[in-house]
Amino acid sequence: MVCKNCGNQLRNNEKFCTICGCYNDLDASLESDAAEEDIAPETEPPVEKPKKVKKEVVEYNPDEDPLMGSYIGEDYKWIVKRPFNIYALLLSWIYFLYRKLYIIGIIGLLVTGIILRFAQIVIVPYIVLSMVFCGLFFNKIYLDIVEKRVDKLERNAKEGENLEALCKKKGGVNVFFPLLIFFFFLAAVILSFYSFNWNTKTSKFWSENGTNEANCRSLGRQVYNSLDVYKVEGELRELACVIEVVGVKRYNMYMLLNNKGKSLYLYFESDDQDYFLMKGNTDLIDELEKNKKEYGLSDSDEELLQNSKALKDKFSSIKDDASYEDKLIKDGKDTKEKLHYVFTKDDIFR
Repeated sequence: MVCKNCGNQLRNNEKFCTICGCYNDLDASLESDAAEEDIAPETEPPVEKPKKVKKEVVEYNPDEDPLMGSYIGEDYKWIVKRPFNIYALLLSWIYFLYRKLYIIGIIGLLVTGIILRFAQIVIVPYIVLSMVFCGLFFNKIYLDIVEKRVDKLERNAKEGENLEALCKKKGGVNVFFPLLIFFFFLAAVILSFYSFNWNTKTSKFWSENGTNEANCRSLGRQVYNSLDVYKVEGELRELACVIEVVGVKRYNMYMLLNNKGKSLYLYFESDDQDYFLMKGNTDLIDELEKNKKEYGLSDSDEELLQNSKALKDKFSSIKDDASYEDKLIKDGKDTKEKLHYVFTKDDIFR
């Protein structure tokens, strides 16, 4: 029991407070204590711990984006829902071209071509890795790019324009372009490995050249062995054969001889029966010039004189023509029959 005035603790049955002297009714104090005991102290309600809320996973619904669906086409839901693309695995970079991802597809093919040409040792693992990469990541790459393209179309669209029709026009697939690029790529790879000689068995250089060369050798040998008939002496240095095609082939021979330390040029012209007439001789120039001044020359002798004067330049020109034709053969640019041949004495008599 405590004093109702100062709160001092009183002894049992003590009515007056020893501190302040206040009278304390014993019976009233007991009733007050009992009442206090009957009133329960107020307590704070227990604090409940927040419950963990499970995050709701919202599945992507392709039908909610009709513009992307219009851009991609009928495969839209399939591409969105599946992380792996079997067609991209099998077709690799060609599938990128098919889906109008031209830059990625062309770069992939260029890298493939470079490795195929210069690093064949790693081509197999590269092809395997590129196929797996395309299969695993194509859908994600494709959807990201399509989303950006669709956003751009929305921003740039004119008022009242049908966006779904526009997306359908810009998107979809392209069959012709991938095939064209693939065939160009294949041709480039093949040409990089092989050097083609376009001379074929049917070209005139191949079908006619062997016969022409053999005839020139045989007829040239025949004329050289008959020089004594023309009262000409000398050691053969070079023989040039020119073929004229006038209905039949005529073989005309130009010879360079070593005659007593000086060069002697001869020209023999054939008729239809390959009978040869001497139509030029540089050893006769001085004699013919003298006769021309003193007596004049017949038409045949005048022709012989003029041919003889031109023989040295003509022989050089024939050699140039033969070299040019040989170059055409080597470069694979033959367009007509080879008509000029030059032989040494060893070539003629081998």
